[in-house]
Amino acid sequence: MKKYIFTWYVTDGFTYGYDCIIPFECDDITKFIYDAITKVEASQWGAEILGIRINKDESSGIEHAVMTLEEWFERDLKPITMV
Repeated sequence: MKKYIFTWYVTDGFTYGYDCIIPFECDDITKFIYDAITKVEASQWGAEILGIRINKDESSGIEHAVMTLEEWFERDLKPITMV
């Protein structure tokens, strides 16, 4: 099994927002992404994927929310600056 990271930005649209970062293991990432998109789109309002509620209109972002553990550690992080 290969190790992956699922990142999702959770917000109510007005008062709060935060990044959810969920590590998981999977044999076939293509099947995982396909099954996740299918599950969300098949429901009336959305579905829960890895413990995160994903709305039906957000399903197209699922495939971009998965990266390998190696990609996660090698990503280019922008420094946080206080204004």
